[in-house]
Amino acid sequence: MRLAMIAAFVVRLFAAALPPAHAADVPPYQAATALAHAALADAQSGGILGLRPHVADIERALAGGRQAIDDAAAHGTMLTDGLGETITAMAISSKSGKNAISVANPYPVLALYLGSYYNEVGQSEDALRVMTLGLTLFVTGDLHLGDHWADLMYERGAALVALKRYGEVLAAYDEIEKLPNLDKATQARIWRSRGFILTEQGRLLEAEAAYHKSLEIEPNNDRALHELAYIEKLKAGGERQPGGLAPVQPQTTPQSESKPTH
Repeated sequence: MRLAMIAAFVVRLFAAALPPAHAADVPPYQAATALAHAALADAQSGGILGLRPHVADIERALAGGRQAIDDAAAHGTMLTDGLGETITAMAISSKSGKNAISVANPYPVLALYLGSYYNEVGQSEDALRVMTLGLTLFVTGDLHLGDHWADLMYERGAALVALKRYGEVLAAYDEIEKLPNLDKATQARIWRSRGFILTEQGRLLEAEAAYHKSLEIEPNNDRALHELAYIEKLKAGGERQPGGLAPVQPQTTPQSESKPTH
């Protein structure tokens, strides 16, 4: 996950995490917010594997996420994931005659953390389950509005790649690319991921085209150049090498996709 996005989200989570006067009155979403803070702190100090002590707690929080979101909305608090969803949620609230407030929704980011962890430790089925659940934990019906929707979809794709369900991954990328104002880094990452999948399917010319498209967005990207060289070796009769799709991960400094591919 990009550092700037995490930093902005944590600022909103901090405001949302302030407990009421009586600890017993803390609603589930505030406990989930505090959990997101703790998980991020451990991910910053220990990498994605630093989330291990929080796995069971995040699973429990996500299991109750939909109920927590609906209960908060019933009491005038809309749990929103970024500006786009906030504007939409407030418009919905206004039309219904309610005077709601908006606070940051911790559930999509918790799903992203946990799904990234499961992908990292090779539990692809669990990663797919968590990411699919995370995509249901938005307050509005238009999931595309959530700041973390694209990252959840991409990380879900990483799990599908590990399970060799390539058609579903490409369909997911088609959905992500429908987002208005999709940032350049995500566009380039999707084209590189397309290239990886097409290479795995033996569609080398299409894979080359995908990697070249990514280089139009991010020239000299090391991964794209490495994969193009690998494709050239395959075309010359070289042996296939095992590889994987680099997942999105919470991190403390910006970095390129570092997980080995081929």
